Amino acid sequence: HTVLHQVLQIAVDDDFIRNNPSDNVLRELKKAHCFQSEKRRALTKPEQELFLNFLKTHPVYEHWYPVFAVMIGTGLRVGEVTGLRWCDIDMESGMIDVNHTLVYYDHRTEGSKSGCISM
Repeated sequence: HTVLHQVLQIAVDDDFIRNNPSDNVLRELKKAHCFQSEKRRALTKPEQELFLNFLKTHPVYEHWYPVFAVMIGTGLRVGEVTGLRWCDIDMESGMIDVNHTLVYYDHRTEGSKSGCISM
């Protein structure tokens, strides 16, 4: 759906078609089938520590430790963490400049903006 939606949106933007026929398709499907979604919950502090310790102590997964440690410690999302560069991190002030994300396609809205968060 995502790829098809993007292609059709380009056709709308280029005035080949008036509107995107794939808009709200998934919403209508969800309404028709009454899907129940489980409410997400955050990991507890002990669960976070257990998870990070597991990553740190298992050679197969230890390369993921820095990524998840930053995500858990800051609340950054995957795209925000993978978009970080060393120049975005200010160790003296303890701040991370979140000014871009790593995404497959740009889905940002007009209201999206960059910002700084505390480490």
